[in-house]
Amino acid sequence: PDIFETLTAGRKEKMIPLHILAVEKARRTILPKLPLSDIEYLPEVFESPMVIWVFGDYVAHVLWHEPETIFLVQNKNTADAYRQYFSALSKMAKE
Repeated sequence: PDIFETLTAGRKEKMIPLHILAVEKARRTILPKLPLSDIEYLPEVFESPMVIWVFGDYVAHVLWHEPETIFLVQNKNTADAYRQYFSALSKMAKE
């Protein structure tokens, strides 16, 4: 949570948008209220304690459970593959 708050503040300061895919029950959280963000909703079957952040050539897998863990990969091809995955899920969310 501390990392999330720090990243949100930095993102807002630098005017970096955030594109979110979340499950329906996220409508009742702070996610829809985040600055410079848009959110699309997927079925609850996608619920997971894992969040994936893709930025630049980086992919971060964030596990929101005890202990909170972040795996960070720096690889352009991997980041591009995750962007394609995001696009496919985003298209599914719009259907």
